[in-house]
Amino acid sequence: MRIYWCLLAISIWTVVGELDFDDGLKKACRKMGGVFKQRDNPLAIRGDTCDLTYRMAYRDEVDAKEFCELYAPWRLNKVILTEQNGRKEVTCSVEATSTCKSGWMMMMGYCYHMPEKHTTYTRKDAQELCQSRGGSIAFIRHRYIIGIWKRHFSSIGQIWVDASQTYDQYVQPTGTVDVSFPIH
Repeated sequence: MRIYWCLLAISIWTVVGELDFDDGLKKACRKMGGVFKQRDNPLAIRGDTCDLTYRMAYRDEVDAKEFCELYAPWRLNKVILTEQNGRKEVTCSVEATSTCKSGWMMMMGYCYHMPEKHTTYTRKDAQELCQSRGGSIAFIRHRYIIGIWKRHFSSIGQIWVDASQTYDQYVQPTGTVDVSFPIH
């Protein structure tokens, strides 16, 4: 099965007027029971914010910060460490400095979209569809992005991706008619 993701590079000028807030952060904030604070206006210096609290064991603040960077892929403002009833919690205070179009999800500075998750495409068809929606095939720009994709788009087994030689080790061709790159 070949599934695609579209990737749209973020520029506040391309998305102003589409949404006055980051829809992905708002949804994540609601799901985690956080308090979403919307930016004052689309061109405000301070973006949308939310404190996302996770129960997790951590060794130190560095460990907790790395966790926040992976599990809350927006701009990390601060990490708050607490312990309640013997359980450690990490609060990731994050900010969406830009907004994605409705239905797109901000991750590490780029907007990702996964429409028609049950539809398969050849690479050429996937490229054309992504371009028609203002994006391109997802590109691996950071080794941690694969884990973030897996968590946020958990129902997908394979996707079309592009990667530089630096990240070839994270891409595995399947040997099918079209070269497919499943996440592993």
